[in-house]
Amino acid sequence: MGLRILEISGKTGGAVLHCSTSEWVFGPRFSTIEQAEDFIAWMKEERGVDDVRRITTDTELEKRYSEFQGLVTRNQVRRLFTEGRIHTDYTKSHPSYHFDELDVVADGVAKEVPYTTNGRSYTQTQVDQLDFLVWLADKTGVKYEKSDDPKLMAVAIVVGVIEFSGYLAEDWELEEWGIVSNI
Repeated sequence: MGLRILEISGKTGGAVLHCSTSEWVFGPRFSTIEQAEDFIAWMKEERGVDDVRRITTDTELEKRYSEFQGLVTRNQVRRLFTEGRIHTDYTKSHPSYHFDELDVVADGVAKEVPYTTNGRSYTQTQVDQLDFLVWLADKTGVKYEKSDDPKLMAVAIVVGVIEFSGYLAEDWELEEWGIVSNI
């Protein structure tokens, strides 16, 4: 008996929280199971709530969920590291769909970039790596020193985000990102 996450099937998809003791579904509809897991972990890590079923009012749960939506959680950051989305190569851009779960497009971080293929012109929504890192630092509360050197700024943010998330970077990652050298 306890808290479970149920996947919603069909066109809308998503996930909901389910109390198997009372057989009651409660709380917000999450866009993915991972988002629901992140919310539960965030409530425990950041708010000291071991069991979200103990939040007794809808208003309180809604308030916490709204607060959660404006943040990027440690679990999300760890996934982004694992997927190679967080790195110090500030010259790169990514297609915006790499960050769908984070609403970077809605926050204005993405830009329309023209490109040509097979003689046809298109635009694609891209996210600049350094703009993303600055946005991520803001959303996670990571402090960094602004610099005229984009490489130093990218390294400072990535180091801060590593500390924030508890991500255990491999030695080769740290070397590739320019955070350590193999002297």
